[in-house]
Amino acid sequence: MAQVFKMVDTAGSPASLASPGGALSHLLLDIYTLYRRTMIRMVRQPAQLIFSLAQPLAWFLFFGQLFSRLTTGFGVVGAGGQGQLSAQFGTTNYTAFFLPAIIVQVLLFGPVNSALGFINDDQTGYLTKLRVAPINRLSIMLGNLLADVTRMLIQVVIVLLLGFVAGARPVHPELLPLLFVIATLFGLMMGGIWLFIGLTTRNMQATYLIFNFFSLPLLFASSAQLPLGLLPGWLQVVAQYNPVTYAVNALRVIFIGLNARQAAGHQTELSIIALSAGILTALLVLALTAGVWRFRKQMQ
Repeated sequence: MAQVFKMVDTAGSPASLASPGGALSHLLLDIYTLYRRTMIRMVRQPAQLIFSLAQPLAWFLFFGQLFSRLTTGFGVVGAGGQGQLSAQFGTTNYTAFFLPAIIVQVLLFGPVNSALGFINDDQTGYLTKLRVAPINRLSIMLGNLLADVTRMLIQVVIVLLLGFVAGARPVHPELLPLLFVIATLFGLMMGGIWLFIGLTTRNMQATYLIFNFFSLPLLFASSAQLPLGLLPGWLQVVAQYNPVTYAVNALRVIFIGLNARQAAGHQTELSIIALSAGILTALLVLALTAGVWRFRKQMQ
């Protein structure tokens, strides 16, 4: 704690602020200081990193096995029906189909920990101490969000490695860097949303109840487990406006390419990724704007 305040006090000296670019360098150093503090806490408490992966990996194991025969048309009478079902999925490898959904699940569930951490800092008085420290207050939020996204990207790498072992191979490995772009956009967007909710409730139990209420419907009302074409009509409409669908679709084309529905719409892998990135960026701006507004109100 003392080290944090010593670093930000040095960064906030009049000399540093008066120098060219001093305000920007001050902000960046403040962000790094808070980012480093959160990352050190994560390293010292690796249980959060490990156990937050438990549920997504359990889903990957059980749901992956439960639906594994769907992509081959198991139980469908006639070769034509089997082929149509496989075309809907775009692959006969359900592991490759489902892995992007698990990655998005990590990004969907993970940011709530950042919100809970803010609530804990508020309740323990740490935010009050930062409020009177010579630091840019925006750096408090950005430092924590960036640390949270870093943690989630580490988890994404772990999930990818386990997916490779399980047989999920991207048909477009050259697009893998874009996977991390989409993951970062989606993770930051969800971080902004949960930060807004957490700072509004200022209560861990209430925030977690809201998380439990919305997280699973967001996941199930999307293309995470089944292609859009296999969902009921009303659920297809809901899924088309669900940001989870855009994130999953963008990652999925990297692993399995286009399915029949996408090919019929004359889409390409890059056009799907670009559309998803554009929508997620717009939602990210809205989420961070709401989060920053609520955070500044909290810090007044």
